[in-house]
Amino acid sequence: MHSLDYDENVYGVPLKHSTSRPWKYDVFLSYSPKDTLRNFTGHLYTALDRAGIHTFMLYHNDQQLPIGSDFVVESTKAMGESRASIIVFSKNYGSSGRCLDELARIVDCKRTVGQLVLAVYYDVSPIDVREGFGGAFDARDFSEWDLNVISDGHEAKFIQKIVGHVRHKVRRIKLHVAKYPVGLDSRVEYLNSLLRIGSGDVRIVGIYGMGGIGKTTVAKALYNMAFYLFEGSCFLANVREEAERPNGIARLQGQLLCQLLGENNLKVANEHIGISILEERFRGKRVLIVLDDLDQLNQLESLAGQHHWFGSGSRIIITTRNEHLLIQARTDDRYEAKRLNQVESLRLFSWHAFQRTIPLKNYMHLSNGIVSYCAGVPLALEVLGASLMGRTMGEWKSTLEKLQLIPDKKIQSILRISFDALDDDDVKNMFLDIACFFNGMDRVSVNDIFKACGFFPGVGIRILIDKSLLRFHEGTVRMHDLLRDMGRHVVRSKFPNEPGKHSRLWLHEDVYEVLTKHKGTNEIEGIILDPPMQMFISTLAFAKMHKLRLLQIENAQLSGSFEGLFKELRCLSWHHSSLESLPIDFHPEKLAFLDMQNNSMNVVWHGIKVWHHLQILTNLKILDLSQSKLMTATPDFSGSSIIGCLVRLTELRLEVAVAFEGFQCLRVLQVDDTAIKTLPIQLGFCVNLKRVEFEFLSTLLLFQVIFAILRSLQNYSSLTAKNLVQFPFNWIISVHGNCRSLVTKLNLISHPFVSALPRSLNATSFPPSISGLRSLSKLDLSYCSLSDGEFRMILGDYPHCVFGFTEKQILSAACQPWSTNKPKKLFLMRCWKLKSSWNSLQSSSPRCK
Repeated sequence: MHSLDYDENVYGVPLKHSTSRPWKYDVFLSYSPKDTLRNFTGHLYTALDRAGIHTFMLYHNDQQLPIGSDFVVESTKAMGESRASIIVFSKNYGSSGRCLDELARIVDCKRTVGQLVLAVYYDVSPIDVREGFGGAFDARDFSEWDLNVISDGHEAKFIQKIVGHVRHKVRRIKLHVAKYPVGLDSRVEYLNSLLRIGSGDVRIVGIYGMGGIGKTTVAKALYNMAFYLFEGSCFLANVREEAERPNGIARLQGQLLCQLLGENNLKVANEHIGISILEERFRGKRVLIVLDDLDQLNQLESLAGQHHWFGSGSRIIITTRNEHLLIQARTDDRYEAKRLNQVESLRLFSWHAFQRTIPLKNYMHLSNGIVSYCAGVPLALEVLGASLMGRTMGEWKSTLEKLQLIPDKKIQSILRISFDALDDDDVKNMFLDIACFFNGMDRVSVNDIFKACGFFPGVGIRILIDKSLLRFHEGTVRMHDLLRDMGRHVVRSKFPNEPGKHSRLWLHEDVYEVLTKHKGTNEIEGIILDPPMQMFISTLAFAKMHKLRLLQIENAQLSGSFEGLFKELRCLSWHHSSLESLPIDFHPEKLAFLDMQNNSMNVVWHGIKVWHHLQILTNLKILDLSQSKLMTATPDFSGSSIIGCLVRLTELRLEVAVAFEGFQCLRVLQVDDTAIKTLPIQLGFCVNLKRVEFEFLSTLLLFQVIFAILRSLQNYSSLTAKNLVQFPFNWIISVHGNCRSLVTKLNLISHPFVSALPRSLNATSFPPSISGLRSLSKLDLSYCSLSDGEFRMILGDYPHCVFGFTEKQILSAACQPWSTNKPKKLFLMRCWKLKSSWNSLQSSSPRCK
């Protein structure tokens, strides 16, 4: 008898009639007032109203209502404007002319406009009703509900079940999710676990990710799965777009009220009044709300601002491109919408391109090329798949080639929304710089370059990450290929055929045309010059580039005068330069980042005599002279008082004293495989030096540095210092406890301790003043020729230190009683003969592991 008649389409393809007409009412009640007005039907109406189901019920006395009155006209009109009708069959229903007229019109609405009909049998037999109406009553047109069968005569339970069914079937129709819902199940399942439907708390869950990644799709699928479990539900689409319109927030509030309360044409005067109404009306109501595509916190605050606005068990779902918005809103959980994997991507693309799960065999290679380009973004897969359906193989090839230069317009329009929403020009510039130059570069270098350009990467990069335009991956800055192409399209779009007017040049063809034909303009801010073959360029090509701040040169040489050029240059990366020295007339006054790796220079600037030309380099912060194998001297850097990092001075011979007094902000000193014999005593003036690294040293004889001044030093690393014959304990003591890590052995880095002294050290005595290094927690004394007394003294001075010893030292220690302070942990390597003495050692130091 009872048929729930649920829609079996789990992905929510809407019924054909659900969007064909604007329903004014959810339910029309047809009943006999004489039988049920004051009991069952009255109670049913109240329950439907409380559930937010907009119901039409005409209160009247059948004998007092003449045919043709205004009430009948109103009733007839309401019937045609209702999404569904509930017919309450009772003892006197069939004897009422008005009820019979209503029944006839309901059947007609069912057949003409697809109205849903529920037949409820109250104290009557369904068989008797069918027989009484004969051929005029076809039970197949109705969903039948019998009080005695469904709830054993229990009216309250019967009404509750009817309301639940009507809520599911009538009030909220499932949303259309996707034509081909690939990869949704696992994502919806995980999100459902975050919602914790069934718990009594109010939860707000955010879904974030880049445009086109599928945030709205997964939110719709989740909504369809759960909406019938709530007293009211609402999916507010395109909040960002709607909110930008005049009085947009207030209109969205009215839409929310209408859907949750089941009332039509509710209008809110302004958003402030709307906030008060929402908070008042939904405080005791268990609701499900989806706010799709938010981009401002005030939108959330005006539509679902606080947990206490809603009844126990309510759930709010937010989709946005801005993760920081979710952090500001203090959502209970956040979920990053994931890209489709390779298998899912190929399946989705194939459905749109071939109407099947896998591509045609001869199109597989091209399909894989398109899928790789889309990199797991559903929007791109759907758009490109649909556009290529039925196309020839030649058209496929042309499309794939074109995409490398000119991205698809529809895809770009969606992706660009996030870029256009950036309200800081510096952040936009950082985005475009990464898209054109730095995608995949290590994050430290990118950070340094942006600082050199006067940007604030600590803030700007965080904004880009929050808005799903950027991410960090294994220490590098990563941008999705589609976002990268969007950024490059932004640069090229204004003057697509005039590269000299682009703000950034990265394609070799464009760079070649601009530099060889002297088409540069004041618009150019950055250039990557990396031709496939050695290229010679005249400096005159840069004469009009007054805004040039980034210049990267690889496999190319510049000739001509530098006078008056590069005034705004902030970052210069020039690898494999054949210059013997930088030109005397090269005066980049704002230069902050200078990368001259693998150059042929023997001095940085030609002779110390010209140092007066370099006094202008007061902005220089980063200097990289890696692999400068012919360099024999460096200039006096005292003019660069704010230099911050001197990195990787490979094979640099410091035969001329460097005035380290100027390096007040030097933080890191790295020297790789050099022939350095001494370091200048002036290094002691680097009061901010925190890390010193000497790797693969071969002839370092003696540190002559006054480290007593280096109070900020936290890490010293000397890897495989084979010929270090004298270790300067005096500077270890002078660190005053700041140094916590002393590393000298390369192959011990992976172990759970770090070493302080090299294995090649042949120390004959260990200074008593080592006790001054109170912060030291890890110390390797392997192969140090220490006396038993010195050995035990050290252990006593550092009861909380982790030690590394050789077998000989441990065997000797095991034969004698320990001092009062026993070591916390010993790390033993290749102690093959220790087994016989282990019991003795354990008994003498029970705390030692």
